[in-house]
Amino acid sequence: MTAGPAAAPVPLSPPQRRLWLDLARRGMADQDATLLAALAFRLTGPVRPELLRLACADVVTRHPALRTRLSDNGTGLPEQTCLADADGAFTWSRRPLVPGTVEEFAERVLAEPLTLVDAPLSAATLAPLREPDEWVFVWTFHHLVVDGWSLDLVARDLGAAYAARSAGRVPPGPGAVADRDYLDLLAAATAAETTEQHRADLEYWRRVLSAVEPVATTGRDRGAGVRRTSFDLGEPERVALAAVADRAATSPLVGVLALYELVLSRWFGHVSPLIAMPVLGRSESAEDTVGCFANVLPIGCEVDEHGFADLVDRLSDRFFDAMDHPVQFDLITGQAGAEVRFAVAPAHIGAPSALWHDVTAHRVHDVVGTRAHFELVLQIESDAAGPAACTLLGDATRWTARSLAAFRDDLQDAAARCLRQPDEPLLSFTVASGAVVPRFMPPAAPRAIAEFPELFAERGDAPALSCDGVVWTYRQLADACTWLADQLAARAVRPRDRVAVVLGRGPWQIAAAVGIMACGAVYMPCDPTSVGRTRAALANTPHALVITEPAYRALADAPVLELGQAPPVDVGPPRRHEPAGAAYVIHTSGSTGRPKAVEVHHATLAGTIADGVAAGGLTERDVVSGHCSASFDASLWEWLPVLAVGGRLALMPDEVKTDPVRVWAWAAEEGVTVTLLTTSLLMRAVTAAPATHPTYRLLQTGAEAMTGRPPAAPCPIMNVYGPTEGGVTATAGLLLDDRPHIGTVLPNATLYLLDEWLRPVRPGGIGQLYIGGGREANGYAGAPGATARAFVPDPFGKPGGRMYATGDYAWLEPDGVVMYRGRRDNQVKIRGVRIELGEVESAVETHVAVGTAVCVMTAERALHVFYTGTPTPSGDLREHLRTRLPSAALPATLTHVDRLPVSINGKADRRALTALAEATPAVSTTPAGAGPPDVIARFWCEALGLPNVPDEADFFELGGDSLVAARMCARIGDHFGVHVPLVTMFRVPVLADFRTEVEGRVSEGTTP
Repeated sequence: MTAGPAAAPVPLSPPQRRLWLDLARRGMADQDATLLAALAFRLTGPVRPELLRLACADVVTRHPALRTRLSDNGTGLPEQTCLADADGAFTWSRRPLVPGTVEEFAERVLAEPLTLVDAPLSAATLAPLREPDEWVFVWTFHHLVVDGWSLDLVARDLGAAYAARSAGRVPPGPGAVADRDYLDLLAAATAAETTEQHRADLEYWRRVLSAVEPVATTGRDRGAGVRRTSFDLGEPERVALAAVADRAATSPLVGVLALYELVLSRWFGHVSPLIAMPVLGRSESAEDTVGCFANVLPIGCEVDEHGFADLVDRLSDRFFDAMDHPVQFDLITGQAGAEVRFAVAPAHIGAPSALWHDVTAHRVHDVVGTRAHFELVLQIESDAAGPAACTLLGDATRWTARSLAAFRDDLQDAAARCLRQPDEPLLSFTVASGAVVPRFMPPAAPRAIAEFPELFAERGDAPALSCDGVVWTYRQLADACTWLADQLAARAVRPRDRVAVVLGRGPWQIAAAVGIMACGAVYMPCDPTSVGRTRAALANTPHALVITEPAYRALADAPVLELGQAPPVDVGPPRRHEPAGAAYVIHTSGSTGRPKAVEVHHATLAGTIADGVAAGGLTERDVVSGHCSASFDASLWEWLPVLAVGGRLALMPDEVKTDPVRVWAWAAEEGVTVTLLTTSLLMRAVTAAPATHPTYRLLQTGAEAMTGRPPAAPCPIMNVYGPTEGGVTATAGLLLDDRPHIGTVLPNATLYLLDEWLRPVRPGGIGQLYIGGGREANGYAGAPGATARAFVPDPFGKPGGRMYATGDYAWLEPDGVVMYRGRRDNQVKIRGVRIELGEVESAVETHVAVGTAVCVMTAERALHVFYTGTPTPSGDLREHLRTRLPSAALPATLTHVDRLPVSINGKADRRALTALAEATPAVSTTPAGAGPPDVIARFWCEALGLPNVPDEADFFELGGDSLVAARMCARIGDHFGVHVPLVTMFRVPVLADFRTEVEGRVSEGTTP
């Protein structure tokens, strides 16, 4: 049987394109062993190898897809044609006797890569197990030419062809697919992506997925292989599964999918995980055609308080809805913004063996590639009666053998419980025991601030703090604290009265903080450089007194205590007070436009001080820098622990605070041993870090999420984490490897990782961080409603206890460190300042010309505001905001729109606005006519459809996808006569970095 002359080349079909772009992104477009599938048989009887080879050739001749040859056409995407016959379309090899099982041999063969361009895309391998009557035969295919349905067709036709040749007959020919018909099927699938219906389907996915938040992930690279574990569904579960499916008029397969969705939601603290579901993607005319037609669609459904039967019903509706809107998975994930980490892989368990004339062929389960393309895949194996067994395939970089076994056990437990009582509310289903994140640091006794003035006095003339060449001794600091206590008493300030402090940087800041809290009053710092915020804090938070200095007297309301520069003299010994209740109030960003006053009690402060000493290993020999503003609660972490142990606090000059690369020289002059910098400032500082430093022994960082590998520095770096409502810090840890973790739980903190229903997530599962055990703040002063929402009953602590819902999400590593994932609300941090996007929006809306405003933050950590109403010059709006917002909260752009986009749930579509903000950057500074850089910027603009692209822009954040990137890399390579592989774009997606890469290739003359 022959196939006829070769047909003209055609482009890759949409499913093939999806796979190719994934390979190119991973740098595997030359050779690949990660997207392979194999038919594996144990053959028993008088196997005739030459007849088996001819039978393979018959099958290849029958199916054009198996004769596919890819060729490079210079566009970044190869084209394909079909060879005229089986000669050169597949490779054939015989191996010597092999030890082990058929499955083990198949996996070894499957690990051997196939060359993809100008080479066969399948390989047949035969080896004896016990010659001459027992053999193993493995036929490996690349997924570019087969899908799961195709393997059944190949197995069927291979048996028929071998039986025919063994009987001396011509192999069956009817039903063979003409090459042109096959290529026309591929071309038709490509043409379908240009239709109005396809655009409508893609819009459907954008709408649906705009309301679905992707499941948080650990962010690790995948590709280190998979771990496997399996279990069988017992007969009772199979019967119950069929009954539940019948109620929903759906397949039992959807029931297993619902069990998977339920357990994923419990492990990862998310109500609606997206699961990649393979779909056939074939028309009736292609049912007997081998080829790559399958697609993957993301399916997800909210796991709420209703019963399991209800979940199956709703998930079935979602599945059939998705089937009505077929769009290739790469377009959904690229253009609709979905991030899918989990998948299912249905597999059919057919007849265990077949007779090939006089040879019995026992087909083992089809073997898949060893690389994990998703974090977790549930392979569902079904027979004629429905799902019978499940195999979990977990990414080895994400799943340990123990965690994968635990997930398996939870899945089995879910099947037993939910199928036994399908209408029982799912709120009763939990997967973990024990909620408290374990502590690894030794205990640290709390240190009460009431003791500080006496401790200071005992230390006499030892230096306590320094600022701009002025040094205060501990005796002077004790006198200042005692004098302030006397002044407060003389002005009838009572314990628990709030005292506002509006002072510039200097020793009196620290004396005021300690003196106020030590005598039982409540310390309330304000930043005099943020005029509008200070006035709002003073106006909205009742206080008994304002401590200030002449430069800021105009900001204060009466009564006022005005301070001079020098410390007081002739002050008596300190008097011990027994403060209780609130110790201090810190104002944080508020969603109503009014900063929230977080009130923290003395017990929390005492634990924070002790934890600061323990985490930093502080002693009287340490000199700690004071970098943070007094209105930033991290200042207490800097000031109080070092003073508790008798070290020295060195207040950082303004010129060093604003230019952190100067920190190294200043620290050496001051003898500083420990410094806390916000993460963004630390990243700037290390760009000029020396290889060694004469005084530093520890750098601490926090207040912002650290992404990527921790930077190199001349001393160890410790990451600290904690919100104001959790007593400044809750975790801390040295960054000793590549993980940007937030450390382990501090000795006096209690941390929980919980799901949406306040149930513990599994170790390794992602949940929201809650802080309790007495470390949480009192609440928000004057805001009982906001307090009740944020400080919820603690079901794991003492009766009547509360815990603070941080809004931060994390997971626990096996060694006990906590990995921070991010936030799900509208709070962000910029330059270490916590900003509520709602506060920015409220401030913009106070302008008479503005109707509604929405604020978003781009990947560059810049704020962008979109508003309705009357178009107004940005300068006018920005001036209006200067007295209402801190400098870090001032938007980079203010853009008028006729109307704001909304998502499917009717809320402002922040994802769409963020994309719009990132797609309208300022003009690139690249000079015209500058050679390759100018040409490259032009290629970017043309590919993305934008008038200008700045050097700092990220290709994918501007809306680019793999397909656009592939074509653009090919065009740039053709222009300069060099090879620019697609993986370059994924490795260096920022224009400036990409330009440098291409310039290097041009100078080296790197040819294709």
